[in-house]
Amino acid sequence: MVRFKKLIFMVLNFVRNFIFTPKCIFCHEIMGLKTENMLCAECRNKLPYTLEGHRCKKCSKPVAMGEEYCEHCMQYTKDWYTRITAPYIYENKVRDAILRFKNERYRMYGDVFAKDMKVMVDYDYKNVDFDIIVSVPPRRKRMLKTGYDQADYLAKALANETGIKYITEVMKQKNIRRRQSGLSYEERLKNVKGNFMVVKKDEVANKTILLVDDVCTTRATFKETSKMLKKAGAIRVYCISAATV
Repeated sequence: MVRFKKLIFMVLNFVRNFIFTPKCIFCHEIMGLKTENMLCAECRNKLPYTLEGHRCKKCSKPVAMGEEYCEHCMQYTKDWYTRITAPYIYENKVRDAILRFKNERYRMYGDVFAKDMKVMVDYDYKNVDFDIIVSVPPRRKRMLKTGYDQADYLAKALANETGIKYITEVMKQKNIRRRQSGLSYEERLKNVKGNFMVVKKDEVANKTILLVDDVCTTRATFKETSKMLKKAGAIRVYCISAATV
């Protein structure tokens, strides 16, 4: 049965690639019809992976050689989340690909991101027994305008890669707030404070949760959403994004 399902996947993948020319999501290089992961060999070797450099042990942001924690995590030692991880640094080709994923609805990009996110789950969270995956809820204004939730798609893709159960719409945002981009750290904290609520408390109570978002910038969103999940009864919250600034 497993071999049959794999064969069906290969056939469907070949047909899809025959109809839609497969290209690397980062550099747009045309790839072969048997391509399953739309990531070319050159980008695979040259993308800004967080594992290639020195990372903060708490939030995975780049730090200088010899340092264990970034300045922020040394200052804010008590966070609601246990740790944050991400496979990519948010720059150049990675930034452009994620913006296309977010703004142009290139959903298949999420499948590629999820494969590398699984690498980080296996590396940084290898000893963690996750109960469920939860995604950071979108801004109401964005959903009213586009109906597209990139964090939800990314969480579904990561669930497929890891086998961890994904529970949809666990949280929601209360108000129509400003976008986080362009705001200072203090403004971001104020912008999200008290704006998230858990609507499926029974699903998170006594659970160890993997919380998913697309980009980690100042950690403000992860801080607030983790706080609400913990207050709703979650035991621990670990965070992961496709990229970190």
